[in-house]
Amino acid sequence: MTIQNLKFEQITDPEEIKLTHLHNGDTWKGTLDLGGYVEREHLLGTTGIAKKQEQIEVQRKYPELASWLGIRYFALKQDDRIVSSCETLTRLGYYISSSSHSGIDTNLVVCLGAVFTPAKYRGKGYASSLLQKLLQFYDNARDTPDAPPGVKQMVLTLYSEVGEYYKQFGFHSVHVPVHRITQVDAFLKYYCKDYAEMPGEPLDEKSYNELVRLQNEGFREHMWLQHKSHPHSYIFTVKSDADIYAWFNARDKFILQKTHQATPEVLKFGFVLNDKSHVLWHHSWGESTLILVKIYIHPHSLSKESDIVKELFAHAVMETKSTGLKRIEFWDEDIPIKKFPILFKALSDLEHDSMVYAENHSLSAVRPPPQYNIDDVIWDNNGKYCWF
Repeated sequence: MTIQNLKFEQITDPEEIKLTHLHNGDTWKGTLDLGGYVEREHLLGTTGIAKKQEQIEVQRKYPELASWLGIRYFALKQDDRIVSSCETLTRLGYYISSSSHSGIDTNLVVCLGAVFTPAKYRGKGYASSLLQKLLQFYDNARDTPDAPPGVKQMVLTLYSEVGEYYKQFGFHSVHVPVHRITQVDAFLKYYCKDYAEMPGEPLDEKSYNELVRLQNEGFREHMWLQHKSHPHSYIFTVKSDADIYAWFNARDKFILQKTHQATPEVLKFGFVLNDKSHVLWHHSWGESTLILVKIYIHPHSLSKESDIVKELFAHAVMETKSTGLKRIEFWDEDIPIKKFPILFKALSDLEHDSMVYAENHSLSAVRPPPQYNIDDVIWDNNGKYCWF
């Protein structure tokens, strides 16, 4: 059977979706066994971010975009056998360009993930065919004459574990370095100076909506600044969303439950100061790493920014120690370390160069709307919270 005769389709049958996870589980299961991995993927597929299109408030507020949101599963089939598969998670974003007439508008940001071909089907071009047909599916939606602006301005992103493979499909890599703290005790004393003295409290998961509102206000303000500096550029960002943080937490709790690791009775997912500056994190149990998903400094507290960053890092260190994790990791887009000379010096003094600027194994890439030159595209706030 030729590549041309293969069938590409969106799959919704739970058993077919389960089969794709059985196919790719040995590669991505981490510390879970295969059954646990399949169970986790099913759970994550039922979370709020995966089912965003079903939320009444979202349908009311974004009637032209809501049906596109959430997770979709795609497969390439030979006869009735799945020979390659992938998933997409579509979220809301913001964009502004030289042709924007109403300032910052809302668009769709489609993140492509879980591209997988079982070993017995490899070397036949199935993954390439799958991707070509997937991109055609989204391009056709964007090119429909009566498509709403948010669809026409759709951006596709991904996080590659196979280097520049996706360049052939129009994706442009945007490398974001990561920073790793392995000497957590020394870091606490040397940089944080045993902080954790500012008033605040551990994150209450019910307070995400307020924090997300503040984050999105900050995103929009920063996009305006970017637009003033780059008036001819297409600038986009992924909107912050309480449901993506809940997705990280669900993943976190599930792995903890399945691997029976010894941790405090109450698991913390961040810390919020009284001024609403905050740090949100994710426990990567398999890598023994606390990953900082988002750090936010309230604009009213920018005069104390360096002290607040120290304070938030101190709480991250204490969470790392209390859960038995070994290191901390954060993306440069969230905390650009050269903006904080004392932080940069502490990392440089304590860590090997390979940790100060570590390789990000999730290589982010973007495929913008075709009317924009890739050199004029800015992905603002390309941090861990965008990851899928």
